[in-house]
Order: sequence, then structure tokens, then C-alpha cells
Amino acid sequence: MFNNSFSGSIPIGLSTCSSLDRVRFQNNRISGQIPGGLGSLPDLQRLELSHNNLSGKIPHDLTLSSSLSFIDVSSNHLVSNLPFDIFSMPNLQTLVVSNNDFSGDIPTRFQDSPALSVLDLSFNSFSGELPESIASCQKLVNLNLSHNQLTGEIPKSVARMSMLSVLNLSNNSFVGKIPDSFGSSPALETVNLSYNKLERPVPDNGMLRTINANDLVGNDGLCGGVLKPCSNGRASSSARKKVHVRHIIFGFLFGVCVILTFGIAAFMGRWLYQRWFLYELQFPHQNFCRWVIDFEKKMTTELGIFI
Repeated sequence: MFNNSFSGSIPIGLSTCSSLDRVRFQNNRISGQIPGGLGSLPDLQRLELSHNNLSGKIPHDLTLSSSLSFIDVSSNHLVSNLPFDIFSMPNLQTLVVSNNDFSGDIPTRFQDSPALSVLDLSFNSFSGELPESIASCQKLVNLNLSHNQLTGEIPKSVARMSMLSVLNLSNNSFVGKIPDSFGSSPALETVNLSYNKLERPVPDNGMLRTINANDLVGNDGLCGGVLKPCSNGRASSSARKKVHVRHIIFGFLFGVCVILTFGIAAFMGRWLYQRWFLYELQFPHQNFCRWVIDFEKKMTTELGIFI
């Protein structure tokens, strides 16, 4: 029943069709919500509902299915979080939920989904970090998390996924550096890390040596490899910082010296004036030159210096 113009909602009675192994309503005009009960169908293997006008959430009972291997609900208007145990389905191989309005964290129970080979969560509003546990999906071939709001660093464990061939993490907010062993992943053929907040030199190994520069664009802190050189820029920036620091230190020391000079001068001037004034009181008929000579003698006596 796919690729037609069917409208209305999905019949609730489908959940009573115990022998049903495929539900294929993609590319229609179906609206409403995904009905509950489909997860209880013992032989259901494929659920294909993409490119419709479905709304609401993914029913939690779907996660109870031990037979479902293929779920595609992309390009609808589905909302809320993914069911927290959606990756606990033992035979799930493909999950495509792209182009919806899903949000929240990505569920973490990847260790319970050993058969998963394709995961597409792109063009949603998922946030938080990419779970380290995703590396437990050793059969994962295609991972697309682009156009979300994911943050944190790219897990180093991703480089240990022996069958991962296609990885798209573009248009998120990943930070930090690209893991050093990233390019040496044995099966990795296509990587797109563009438009994140990555920084530091691009590792010089594996497919990263020949990666298309467009797959790294939009990360202002990245350099090296197929991008602009970063050693000279970093050196000149470091040199500018050092010169700036030296200028600050010199200015501070110069200011201290000026303040001390004026302070000592003011102190000595006041001290000399007081000595002269006392001399005038004691010897009003002596001239100033005589006072200077007597002062020099007094300084020699008191301080032990020769002027």
C-alpha cells in the first residue's frame, strides 16, 4: 500500500493480524498516530511508515517486539523522546527516524542491540552527548546523526567500530579534537564532521589524509591535513601572546619604579626642608652655604658616607 495517496489514520485493527510480517504505508498522506499493539505481533519484521503526516510518539510497545528488524518512520511529524529501551530489540537491524521533531538524549542501551547496522537520527533536535556505548554495536555500518544539537566530544570508542563505513556527525555542536585513531578505523570510507566546534590539528592517518575539505568545513579551530596549516599560525599567535605579556610586565615594573622614585624624592625633599628649617631656627644669622657645609659633615657622621 506504499507510494499512493491514502489518507486518514492507520487502522487500529492491524494489531489483531497475528500473521502480519510487514506494514508498508510509506509515501502516502496518512495522518494521526502510530497505533499501539503492533509490537505484540509475533511475526512483524518490517514497519515502513516514512513520508506521511503522522504525529505523536513512537508507541512504547514496539520496543517489546522480538521480531522487528526494520523500522522507518522518517519524514513525519513525530515528537518527544525516543523510547528509552528502543535499542533493546534483539533483532533490530535498521532504525530510521530522520526528519521529525524528536528531542532529548539519545538512548544508551546499545549493548542490547547487537544486530543494529543502520542508525539514522538526522534532522531532529536530539541533544546531550553521543553515548560511549554505541561502540558495542559492532555490526553498525551506517551512522547518521547530522543536523541535531549534540554536544561534548566525539567518543574515542567510535574508532574501534570495525564495520563502520559511513559516519555523519555534521551540523551539531561537538567540541574538542578529532580522536587520534579516528582515521585508522579499518572500514571507514565516508566521514562528515562539518559545522561543529572541533579544534586542533586533524590527525594525519588513514582516510583523514585524503578526506574532502568540505567534510571538515565550519570548524574554525581545525587546521592541518587537507585544511590550512596550523603550526605557523599557532607559533605566531604564541609569540604575540609572549610579547604582549612582556609589555605588560615591563609597563608594570616601569610604573613601580616611577612611583618609588617620586616617593623617595618627596621623602628626601621633605627631610631636607625640615633639616634646613631647624638650622635656621638655631642659627638665624648663618648663610645657606654654611648650612650646606654643616649638613654634609653631619651626613658623613651619621650615615658614614663621603659626599
